[in-house]
Amino acid sequence: MLFYSRDRKLQYKKVDPNQLVLEVINLLKGRAEVSNVEIRCQLSDKVREIMLDPVGIHRCLLNLISNAIDACTLEGITRGKCMVTIRTEPENGGVRFDIIDNGIGMDEEVQNRLFEEFFTTKGYKGTGLGLSVTNKIVKEHNGKLTFKSSPGKGTTFTMVIPQKKS
Repeated sequence: MLFYSRDRKLQYKKVDPNQLVLEVINLLKGRAEVSNVEIRCQLSDKVREIMLDPVGIHRCLLNLISNAIDACTLEGITRGKCMVTIRTEPENGGVRFDIIDNGIGMDEEVQNRLFEEFFTTKGYKGTGLGLSVTNKIVKEHNGKLTFKSSPGKGTTFTMVIPQKKS
């Protein structure tokens, strides 16, 4: 909550984006296993270290991957194997993260409200701040957060973080 309510000066460091992904996956793998969700990594070896705020981007990845796991289990496991795939690719000197799930997806009404503060589809389990905070951090990096979703077919969030200009 403090991440959202208080202005925070970004602390840029040279970071390997793939390493950040691996750290977050390590934190969430137990939860994914318990939820019967397979996590797959497709981390590009072409991604290079870039200047970014590792605490902020770690928080973004933690939220997006956690949400993807939730999307696979919100209505129970009803059809085959639940899967979350995290992919990295270089993009214009920066990095693109794709977080892809085969969960419940979102209808148009949910998509239209997705970045509203305190909007949640998780009932008492969610605060409705995760995506607002994530979007704020991405914008502070001059990046972009987008998504594509279809009900019953899953969701892909794409987070692009550009190389910091000197």
